[in-house]
Amino acid sequence: MADGWCSSWGFWQVVGKDGKESLVTWIQVLCGVGRQSHMVRLKGLEASAHYRVEGAGEEVELSGDILMYAGLRIPDRRGDFAGQVFHLVRVEEAE
Repeated sequence: MADGWCSSWGFWQVVGKDGKESLVTWIQVLCGVGRQSHMVRLKGLEASAHYRVEGAGEEVELSGDILMYAGLRIPDRRGDFAGQVFHLVRVEEAE
């Protein structure tokens, strides 16, 4: 659903048909001087839903509107050709 590319990094996102899960792959091609974390804005999520984000070393829960408008923070990675895969799972509301 979403992809982005610049000269030193890129990301791709796919969202399941039911919108309950999404995978985000981020690749750093070349590591430059003054490395920093990146924010990538996702698409296809439900703005009012909350998503558990797995893959950043710890699980965090963020709302769909934050992930789509502020973005998912990609931590600084050292070295050329570093990558990261994030698994987003919609958190179901307790009834």
